[in-house]
Order: sequence, then structure tokens, then C-alpha cells
Amino acid sequence: MVDDLVANHLRIGMRMNRVRLLLGRPDEVTADNVWFYNVSTEYGGFLATCVGLGLEDSGGQLRKISRHARRLIHRRPLAARSS
Repeated sequence: MVDDLVANHLRIGMRMNRVRLLLGRPDEVTADNVWFYNVSTEYGGFLATCVGLGLEDSGGQLRKISRHARRLIHRRPLAARSS
């Protein structure tokens, strides 16, 4: 999904209002004006990978596109002990 967005829909120099129309409201906007979108989660065993897209805004135009991947550890809840 991220590869398709970057290859076919997002272009350096496009207006950020067009990005907003395409992707909706970002999940986070950082202090240095990077719009961050949590795009998908891929699961594999106990570890999940969160895939995100960072879009850097410069004067209302898309300046840089970054892909982010972050590993998450999911823990199963412990079964209740019987007394």
C-alpha cells in the first residue's frame, strides 16, 4: 500500500492541500512540520510491524517522503489463576 502511494499518487512539489484530500487528516504533525500517517500493521508471530509514512511540508508543498517501520511487541494477557 505504501509503495503504491509513493509510486503512483504522491509527488514531490505537490500542494499539501492535495495530499490532505488524498490521505485525509494526518495521525500526527510534528514540530518540524512532518505529517505522519500510520498506514498499516503487518503481523508475524509475536512481533508486529507498524508501517508509517512521513510527509515533510515546506511552504505548503510536499518536500520529502519517508517510510517508517517500527516493531511492536504484543503480549498475550495472562490467564486468570484459579485459587
